[in-house]
Amino acid sequence: MTTGADDPDTDPRTARSRRRLLDAAATLLESGGPEAVTIEAVTRLSKVARTTLYRHFASARQLRAATLERLLPPVIETAPPAGLREGLITSLVRQAAVIDDAPLHMSGLAWLATAGRDPGPDGAATNSLRARLIEQYRAPFDRVLETPEARDRLGDFDSTQALAQLLGPIVFAKLVGLETATPEECARLVDDFLTARDAERERRSSAS
Repeated sequence: MTTGADDPDTDPRTARSRRRLLDAAATLLESGGPEAVTIEAVTRLSKVARTTLYRHFASARQLRAATLERLLPPVIETAPPAGLREGLITSLVRQAAVIDDAPLHMSGLAWLATAGRDPGPDGAATNSLRARLIEQYRAPFDRVLETPEARDRLGDFDSTQALAQLLGPIVFAKLVGLETATPEECARLVDDFLTARDAERERRSSAS
């Protein structure tokens, strides 16, 4: 099965048909959500034969995963943080702007959040995409959370859980149609996160 249109050895016709399929799937995803991305709808809109589609994708699920992966936003680059709090706020404000400007990506987040993990071969594409999605979000925060100041103040912690605590409210607000988080709201989320971590470290220290 062909896996990418950017391979220099790929036949131009093969690359072209894959691109048309992904363009059609993206259009359907934007207009009707993940459930609209069916084999029938994609072949009809792209005018690519079903047999050709199956040369690229084994199922509609793999097609959806490939479409979402193509639409992942770029990693937000941040300058070296001036401090833990300031670095987290800067990263959160920038990521909130990306979430606000990417309604299609958010529909993908909604689908991935509700899709069950599939141990079978057909689930490999979506499970891999879910992992990549997490990596896309955590990349700018890792630069902040891996600094000596962060390790000294936060101690041992799960960085994925930290990411969920910081970004979770912003993602939820987007999914239910609330307004974009302001810089002040992002600062409050960071302060709440740091306060909770400080309290947890004090509790563990008292208990030991």
